[in-house]
Formats: sequence, structure tokens, C-alpha cells
Amino acid sequence: MPRPLRAPLSRLRLRELSLIAALLGWVWAAEAVSLRRIEDPRPRSWVVDQTGTLSRSTIAELDRLAARVKGNGGELVVVVVGSTDGADSRRFATDLGNRWDLDPRGVLVFVATEDRSAEIILGHSVDSTSQVRASQRIMDRELLPAFRAERYGEGLLATAREVERTILAPPREQAAQAAPPPSPPPPTRVAQEQPAPATPLLEDPGAPAAEPRANTVPKKPAPRRSKPAKQDDSTWPAFGCLGSIIFGVLAGRRLLKGSFRLLSRRPRCKACGVDRILLDEAEDDAHLSAGERAEEDVGSVDYKVWACPSCGDVLKKRNQRFFKSHRKCPSCGYVTLSRVETVLFEPTTTERGLVEVEERCENCGRHVSSRHTTPMRIESQPATTSFGLHSGGSRASSSFHSSSRPSSSSRGGFSSGKGASGKW
Repeated sequence: MPRPLRAPLSRLRLRELSLIAALLGWVWAAEAVSLRRIEDPRPRSWVVDQTGTLSRSTIAELDRLAARVKGNGGELVVVVVGSTDGADSRRFATDLGNRWDLDPRGVLVFVATEDRSAEIILGHSVDSTSQVRASQRIMDRELLPAFRAERYGEGLLATAREVERTILAPPREQAAQAAPPPSPPPPTRVAQEQPAPATPLLEDPGAPAAEPRANTVPKKPAPRRSKPAKQDDSTWPAFGCLGSIIFGVLAGRRLLKGSFRLLSRRPRCKACGVDRILLDEAEDDAHLSAGERAEEDVGSVDYKVWACPSCGDVLKKRNQRFFKSHRKCPSCGYVTLSRVETVLFEPTTTERGLVEVEERCENCGRHVSSRHTTPMRIESQPATTSFGLHSGGSRASSSFHSSSRPSSSSRGGFSSGKGASGKW
């Protein structure tokens, strides 16, 4: 009787299982290294186009602009991909710039054509409030209009030029752009030459000229008695100020009385012409809906209910409070939605923080819980000062260098994600 072939079958199953495990590992690795599939183009180029959208001339012009930016101390990189596979484009672009360790004084322009999204990521050294606003203006005025017209190359070239001009310009050019125009110099006065005094004619032409007396002191003119100025006893300014104060007090008093009468006046019923009466809190609940009662319970809105004693008509007045702790619920439309944020993990200099947001409506029972990350904490590096003395033969030189710019590691890499976003 032949023996069953168990060993070959078991080996076949092991091979199948190992093949399945290898395929699963390959799929997991493909998802995990999505950033690794985008290679850093530097130093041979500053542009990555995985979709073939840009022409060679456009890429060459972008490289020329980026090389000029690099020569001025900055960095400009353009990346065009198909899709981020569902990942947030801002987070994806920021992680890509940090992975490549771009210069903190640099900008990454990121485009995902299939997702129809674009990002302008600013480095730590160029992410001030004014520069963030400038990046959003560039996104709205240059990139998005061109992309909506399917002029991708023109849009990226215009974006790169504006980024170079407004964000990555050399410090001297930025100071020149921010400085006000110089004021014209004051007009110069030309001094008028006074003619020399004429020499008095002598009565006798043959007689010698009289020599001037030495140490002659000119006589001082007799002091004149000035007439006492008339004192201005006019008190019109004082009377004017006093009159203005009295008029203001009287006008304010009259205005307050009119406002009080207007507020305290009862609304009149349009049907029968009788003054309405204000219902108390217990009586007005019968005329309020469940959502309106919930708004009064949480203190976000105060309702005043006026009823006509003759015909029974009811008038509701809604007074929403300015300082309230609830907001409008997107489900029911009443101001009964509370929002509570809980910090689960504090951000550090190397890891992002995690915050849990819980929204709950006191009227319809809506309950939504979500989590989002917070940027890494930026730790400033103290200024470092170095002094060196170099001597060679009879020549000596000294140099003093002070640097207060934080390193990329202390600020969490290239960027924390500030910049501009857009979709077309």
C-alpha cells in the first residue's frame, strides 16, 4: 500500500503562505514608503515632475529661477505628483520637505494634479505673518487661476517668480522694498552778496584821509520804554468750554430718557391696538419650541414673549448674548452646541501633539468626537558668539561672528507647515 504524500503538500502550503506574506508585506511597504518614492532632485535639478505635466522648457526655466534663488541664500523646490493617496496634502508636502531637509530659508511648491490641490510650504526663516499672507496672495492670484485654465506651466512659472520676488528676495532687496521712498532734499538758499559800503568822499581832495580811531566803542542807543501791552481779559474760551459741557450733559440726559422710554415701552398689538404684556419665565415656556427652551437653558439666547390680553396674539423677541459658551449646531440650527478640547499629548521639539475635540448638542443630541495633531514646539537656540585670531608671519587678522538663527533640528526640520493651500 503506497504511503500518502504529506510532505510535498505541507511544503506546498508553506510556499503559498510565504508567498501571501511576501505580497502583504510588499503592499504594506508600498503604502509606508510613499514619500520615499519621490526622490530628491537636488543638486542636479530643483524640479520633480512625476506626471509629465511640465515641458522641458518650463523645467529649465524653473531650474534657472531656483539656481538664482540659491545664489541669493534661499532655496526653491517644485514638486508635481499625481495623488497623495488620500493623505492630507499640506501634511504630505511638509513631511516631504522635512524628509529632504530643505533649507529653512526655502519654499516648497507642491502640486497633486489628480487631487487638484496645491500647497506653498514656507521654511522656518520665511514664515512670518506677512510672508504667509504673501504666499496666499500668490496662490489665489497666480497659481489657481492658471491651473483652472489648465495652464500648469505658466502658473508654476508665475508662482516661482512671485515667490522669489516677495518671499525669497535677498535681505537688502526686502529692506529696500519695505523702506519708504526718500524725501526730496530741502531747497538750498543762495546767499546774496551785499555790496561793500561806499567810501565817503573827502571835502578836500588834496587833504589826507582821516585815520580811524582805535578802540572806538560805539554808543549804545538809549533804551526805549515800551508801552505796556493791553491785557486780554477775554474769557470767551472758558465760557465756550463751560457751555459745551452743560449742553452735552443736557443732551445726554435727554437721550438717556428717550432710550429708556423706548426700551420700556410695551409693543402694541397690530390687530386690536392694545398694549401687550410681558410673560414671565414660567409662562413663556409654553410658547417656545424645544430648541428655544434648550437655548434658554444653556444661556445662549434670551427670549421675551409678549402676549396681547385682548386677542391672545403672541410676539417673541430673540436676544442673543454676545459672550456665550455655545455655538450654532449644524444639525438642528440652535445655539446649543458645546465644544470641549482635551490635550492628549503635549507637543515636543521632535513629535507633534494630539488634541481630542468633543462636540455635543444639548437639543438634538448630536455627538461628534475627533482628533487632530498640533505643530511641534519650537525651541529657540541661544545666540552663539565666536572670536578668532589668525596670524601668519607679520600679518594678523581678527574676526567676530554672531549667529542667533535657530538650527533646523531645534525648530523641527525645514518647516512646521505654514504657508498657503488651494484647490482648483
